[in-house]
Amino acid sequence: MTGTSAQADTEGSTDMETLLERMGGASAVIETLEGLHGRMQADGELAPFLEGIDLEVWAGKQFDFLGRVLGASEYDGPRLRASHKRLVEHGLSDRHFDATLGYLRAAMADAEVPSDCIDEVIEVFESTRADVLCRQ
Repeated sequence: MTGTSAQADTEGSTDMETLLERMGGASAVIETLEGLHGRMQADGELAPFLEGIDLEVWAGKQFDFLGRVLGASEYDGPRLRASHKRLVEHGLSDRHFDATLGYLRAAMADAEVPSDCIDEVIEVFESTRADVLCRQ
């Protein structure tokens, strides 16, 4: 997994483009994010982190980021550390990250993303844990 987090923040990968295509393309990403957002909003521990956030803007940024890490486009949004700093200051922790990964996995399964692709996407997101949680 060396370098995966750096790839997520800096440059695209042909392997990730293949993953996006195998996932089912943009429609699978949209369906996954809709399922993820619903689950996060329904979770009493995650929902407070969404308070005061324009969910439409947030969903757009997540779509851009997910497409980016899967190789669809260049991500030009904020860096992970900068965009999560306020959340970490308000208690975002491994527990929340793990719950989000679980919801992401379930949302992809509901979107009928193939299980091998789900595992690859989870691996990519797992590689961002230190940045999301603002660790060294």
